[in-house]
This record gives sequence, structure tokens and C-alpha cells, in this order.
Amino acid sequence: MSDTPPILPWKTALPEGARVVVTGAAGGVGGHVVRMLAASGLDVVAIDRVGAVDAPVWEDLCSDGTDARVEWHEINLEYLQDLSGLLGSCEALVHCSALVSLTEGISDFDVQNTEVTRRLFDAAREVGVEHILYMSCAALYKPAAGMLDESSALALESAYERTKRAGEELLESGAFGEGWTILRPGHVYGPYCKTMGANFATLPPILRQYLSYLPGLSGGPRSTWCHAEDVARAVLFLLGREEARGEVFNVGDATPIGFGEVLTAVMEATGLEVAAMLPFPAS
Repeated sequence: MSDTPPILPWKTALPEGARVVVTGAAGGVGGHVVRMLAASGLDVVAIDRVGAVDAPVWEDLCSDGTDARVEWHEINLEYLQDLSGLLGSCEALVHCSALVSLTEGISDFDVQNTEVTRRLFDAAREVGVEHILYMSCAALYKPAAGMLDESSALALESAYERTKRAGEELLESGAFGEGWTILRPGHVYGPYCKTMGANFATLPPILRQYLSYLPGLSGGPRSTWCHAEDVARAVLFLLGREEARGEVFNVGDATPIGFGEVLTAVMEATGLEVAAMLPFPAS
């Protein structure tokens, strides 16, 4: 039995029983999206290169009693040429799958984050999917003082950021009408998450193997964090809403915290003793 608490979904604008395709269904965000949609009475076509029994979310779906609403497909979209069959009779597409890495080459990002995305959007248009929700990221923004909004300047510094922006531009080009919505969540953390921000949780236990104690940290560059389940709630809230079409939405809270506080919170959450507080460099 899973220890993950029950999902408490928000009200959705989609009718009960509507079919929604979710890519990256076994991922940190995609898993919560699948679980949230199924708990809301929607039928989910879940797609991931990981099989259902190996996906962390599957045990929670069985625990919720909503696994019957999920049709799981173990597929690598990079090698599937005809995507229209997966999208047929579906009202919406939530595209969460992406290559997330700091080490892969630009060609790998181009294939998985740009080319697969283009073919997926083309197939959605071909079969008449009414709403595409594309999971982008807040890493696209240029760092600046104060809170950033959807009109803030962008600075694409990595292959990951450039290809995520390319996916946004496919929708903004007008080729898919106004039937799309883009989400840019802040640093995502929580159950099922294993990449990027989630990796911070591994640092204190590793350091603790070599140090007798760990100092607490405060300050440093500030940013907002967002629990993966809250990102899924944003997806559920926006899907099928007319006022969300053709729009970009940031997802996060209004309380930016310093990187030092983030690491200190991880230390405390993993039961490590925190010594005297030290300032984290502001840059």
C-alpha cells in the first residue's frame, strides 16, 4: 500500500469521461497529472517509455481505485511514426514528456524535445484535439530582481531551454489556432520527481558521509518552488477553459526563497543535524 496521500482534485471544465492524452506519464509532473485527471472522473491515455508496473504512480492509482480509468501505453514516441492513433477520440493533450538533462548533446534535445513535439502537435491537429496543454518551464526567464511574470525577458542558455522554447513557438506560430495553453512552472519538487531540482535532495546525505556535521545555509539566489501536485492542479484547472486558450501561465507561489534555505530545508527533512548558519553567496 502506498504512503502517498489521496489526491484532492479541483473542479475541471472538461465533462466527466472526457479522454485526455498525457505524455511523460511516469515522470515527476506527468504522474501527478495522470492521477489528478483520473481522480476527477476523466479517462486518461497515459504514454511513457516506462511500463505501468514500473511507474511510481501506478501503485497510487491502484490505491485510489482509479487505475481502471487509465489506459497505459509503453511507447518511445521518438520511434513511433504514426501518432494519430493514440490521439483519436481525445479532447485534450497534456504534453509533459521531455529530455531533461545538463549533459546530453543538442541533437538529442532537438529530436526528443522539438521533433517529437512537432509531430505530436501535428497529429493532434489532424485528429481534431480541442486543447493542447504544453509543459514548458520557468528556466526560460532571464534572472532579474523582483517577481517575474509571463511578459518578463527570456534568456535561453542551455539546449534544454532552447528546445522547450521551440516547442512554445510551434504553438505561438498560429499553426494550431488558439487551442493551446503553455505552462511554465518554477522549480518542481515532490513524489515521482527525479531530475533537476529533485537532485538537491541527494546532496546533504552524500556530504554527510564525509563531514561530521553540516552547516545551515541562508540567502543566495532566490527563486520560487512548486510542488508537482500543484502543477497538476493547474493543468486540471486550465484544461478545457476558453479563457486559457492562447495563453502562457507561470505556475509557482509568491514566496521566493534563497538557495541556502532550500538546502537547509532538505537537510532538516532528511533528519540531518544542522550546525551554525552560514551565508550562501548572493551570486
